[in-house]
Amino acid sequence: MRGFKRSPWLSGLGVLLAALILNVGQARADVTTDMPGSVVIYPKIVSDGTRDTLVTLSTTSNLQTYVHCFYVNGTGRCAQNGVETAQACNLDQDCAAGQTCARSCNSQDFDLILTAQQPTMWRASTGRYASMDPSCRVGQPCQCQTVQVGPNPSPTDPQACPGLETGVQGTRWTPLPVGTDFVGELKCVQVQQDGDTPFAGNQLKGEALIEATATGQKSEYNALTITGNAAANGGNNGDLDLLLDYAGQGGEYNVCPASIAFTTYAEGAVDAFTGATVSTELTLVPCTEMLELGATPVGVGFNVVNEFEQPLSADAVNFDCHFTRRLADIPQPGSQNFLATLGTNLLNIRVTPTNTLRCLTGANRGAVCTTDLDCGAGILSSNGNGPLGCRPSSGILGVAEEFHTLGNQTATAAVNAHAIGARTNPDIIVLPAGVGP
Repeated sequence: MRGFKRSPWLSGLGVLLAALILNVGQARADVTTDMPGSVVIYPKIVSDGTRDTLVTLSTTSNLQTYVHCFYVNGTGRCAQNGVETAQACNLDQDCAAGQTCARSCNSQDFDLILTAQQPTMWRASTGRYASMDPSCRVGQPCQCQTVQVGPNPSPTDPQACPGLETGVQGTRWTPLPVGTDFVGELKCVQVQQDGDTPFAGNQLKGEALIEATATGQKSEYNALTITGNAAANGGNNGDLDLLLDYAGQGGEYNVCPASIAFTTYAEGAVDAFTGATVSTELTLVPCTEMLELGATPVGVGFNVVNEFEQPLSADAVNFDCHFTRRLADIPQPGSQNFLATLGTNLLNIRVTPTNTLRCLTGANRGAVCTTDLDCGAGILSSNGNGPLGCRPSSGILGVAEEFHTLGNQTATAAVNAHAIGARTNPDIIVLPAGVGP
């Protein structure tokens, strides 16, 4: 996992990124990237035919650890009158006249059994099967092999990887393939042996490595972890509603940050070390998520300060379940807020959830509301029978990825956004019911 292939001129980038990291002082941050937790979130999983993601998930426990994982598909599809087409998109402008870019936010789940104190890994595109024969040993060949599962070879055929146990082959206890038309999120929850009941063991951590399949260029970031309250009384009640409401005074899981922030180049700026032109892509995911119950509507605002301490902003940016966009396209294509042509090369960007109530479900899903009555008919309930109607706008998490282009080469580097403060409004992750093995 550490022998990365890099373009030679990228060697100075790590130094620069270290210098650019925002100092957020001692503000409390309950979502971390360097401590194990009970919920692990990979905001940016890419498998689009040109890039693929290698996922690593580890347990710090001395015992077997059980994990329930969910891919949330954030790939956009051009739609007209609510009917999706096969055309992939990221922005409305990618679609034909009269169409919009819609996201269904469908999820698919699988389970893992992690060996004590050991990692497991797989490619998002192919998934993988467990295979302990032959095992990986020093001085012996050790590589994954594609397993053909149909009459003809397919890009979605899984991989068998020697010596890296993931579970019982042929069951749901193996990572699923997402194919080569996927951009979205991966979320993994520590559970008990039944594969369903949440367990606040706080023993999971992970990494994601996004690779350009043609060039081998790689970006890596640490997965985000949320700690569970392991108290016998007043902690996790074991139901399928994960309440992100723990702030040291009772509750189930640590709260999400009040905002996230990162420092990067202005769009189109030139790297002083390499002479490369830089573009940054930001990925955001919601803290509130209803897996298998529909997309989460999210609203955020951007507060930006350039190197001359001049403030900029972009307000009322809305999305469903997954947001991946270049800075030049925030809040819409051709925006001027983040461009280097404004006379600045560096930007400090803070992203904050909107301070409103929104209809999480119902006929008026996504609308600003004051009570459940504003959400209309069809309000869904959580597993604990709590209404999923008018709730505080979801918290957010995210990562940024820089693209440094020099001539015909592009090098990439991902960075975790910093968590700032703690939300006073709790988020909720609603797991699907009745999906045990």
